Amino acid sequence: IESGARTGWTVYLPPLVQKRPARECEIKFIAPQVEDPLVYLSKMDKKSKKKWKRRAYACVYSAGKTCHSQVEADFEDRRWKKITKPRKHKEGGFRTWDATFVLTDWEMLEKLRVREPETFYQLYYEREGTTYLNALVGAEDLGGSLNKQFASRRRLADRGGCKFNLLKIQSPHYDTSVDSDCVELETSLAKSSDSKKNFVVQKFVKGQDSPEVLTSSSISSGKNPCKDGSTSAWDQTPTIVWEGMSKPLLLPQKRSFDVRSYMLIGSTMPFMVFFRRGYIRTSSAEFRSSNKNNYEPHRFDKSTEFMSLAEFQTYLAHNKIAGGHYVDTLLVSAMKQIALFTFHAARQKIERRR
Repeated sequence: IESGARTGWTVYLPPLVQKRPARECEIKFIAPQVEDPLVYLSKMDKKSKKKWKRRAYACVYSAGKTCHSQVEADFEDRRWKKITKPRKHKEGGFRTWDATFVLTDWEMLEKLRVREPETFYQLYYEREGTTYLNALVGAEDLGGSLNKQFASRRRLADRGGCKFNLLKIQSPHYDTSVDSDCVELETSLAKSSDSKKNFVVQKFVKGQDSPEVLTSSSISSGKNPCKDGSTSAWDQTPTIVWEGMSKPLLLPQKRSFDVRSYMLIGSTMPFMVFFRRGYIRTSSAEFRSSNKNNYEPHRFDKSTEFMSLAEFQTYLAHNKIAGGHYVDTLLVSAMKQIALFTFHAARQKIERRR
């Protein structure tokens, strides 16, 4: 910082942020919050004749799943060592995963708890403060099936004494196992003047990923899931019906979109939750209300076309759809409230760890 006479400084101070140390550092810094990290010594450097300390990470997923390539690239940039097959060793009579950071998901954690309870106990509880995890037991209400997410949010709304659909967090949802929801669905069908209005019927059937899309007329003519009491045969999950938006806001070239925002649970003792605004994901094809693929809930997951929220704000303002500060003042604020609501809906089921 070089300042003038106004502040009284008379000498030139060096930059507060120094250049990143060279790769030939003698010992790689290890964060103090990790009490007992697993460290590997890499090969001896020929010039300095010293070995480097490296953290280790492991990918523990179900069959067919691996760490994302970008995640692995990030670890490599940080000079972490990957354990391709996590070694198991005896520690107090139990087996434990030998890594400082274990990348996994809640599904794998649940399988470990059922199939290898001792290993799960060591990994999740005994190695608190020693092994980091990127997943939490009980977090399926945040990132699990749409049915579980809806059920948890509905319970939180009921505890607050309000109806979930009145919050307008998402399009109206109806649980076919709840009588009051079936009455609301019948009311919505009766009020709908559009016989081609689409309703998405999410019936979880093993081996089937895509939901069924029905029109108002087809539901009224005998395909009403409320009347047949249909459930998923493999786990008796009730069928969920929600209204599809037949006239959504569209981007140029009549593309539909969604907002990809992020919520990170950085700590559970105490709870520390972070929010990031994210970006816009656009569809690859023109939106047509008659095309049932436009109502598939995961249609944006493989999208390759994106737009920043700043670009989205410019588009809204230039086309006189919203004011010049709609995204910053209203949209982002609403997104934060929804993220907080979603977290509190799943909070009670999360098994906390350091």
